[in-house]
Amino acid sequence: MTGGGRGAGAEPRVYNLYEFWYKIAPPDYNMEVPVNCHGKFLYSSLVNVTPEEYSLILKHKWYKLKGRPMARGLGSLFNFVSKLRRPGENLFPDLVPVEFKGVIVTCARVDPDDLSDLKRHRWTLTPEGYAQFWNKIMRRSFAMHRYVMNFPPELVVDHLSWNRLDNRKALLNPCTQAENARNGAGGWNFGKYRAPIKFE
Repeated sequence: MTGGGRGAGAEPRVYNLYEFWYKIAPPDYNMEVPVNCHGKFLYSSLVNVTPEEYSLILKHKWYKLKGRPMARGLGSLFNFVSKLRRPGENLFPDLVPVEFKGVIVTCARVDPDDLSDLKRHRWTLTPEGYAQFWNKIMRRSFAMHRYVMNFPPELVVDHLSWNRLDNRKALLNPCTQAENARNGAGGWNFGKYRAPIKFE
């Protein structure tokens, strides 16, 4: 299978998820990159890459910094992936794509009943690591986590999984600014989640 970088001669293949995970991809490939905090696993981040690119990414340790996965010497995970893709290349069209620098670098985790609605919009990464889309009629942007939950404007949204692209409703919690700040940089010590959460 050929890589999908800008310098590659062949177009990367677009995968049906069942075909990819059960027939093509190696057993250790699941498009998820582990992200750590304080030396412990925190969450996994989805990436729009080929198996060869995925193996390269896993050679580095990724840490959450300012809401985004970062690696020493490489910087942002999503910036790294953006250099591997061309505009419009989406290897996993069954998911909700999120763009950075004009290319699809990752996918958001969402509930199945939100999938078709969210895929109608073009989602981009904010500098803080959230997904948002621009509404031309209303002339304003909407963050994905607020779009799916429609919380009152006086409340903010706490991502219980620590992953700002994980917008499954059960893992989004309305809270005040003070509560969210406590669960942010210092949340590891405040008991937000002291151990990694596993999802089937």
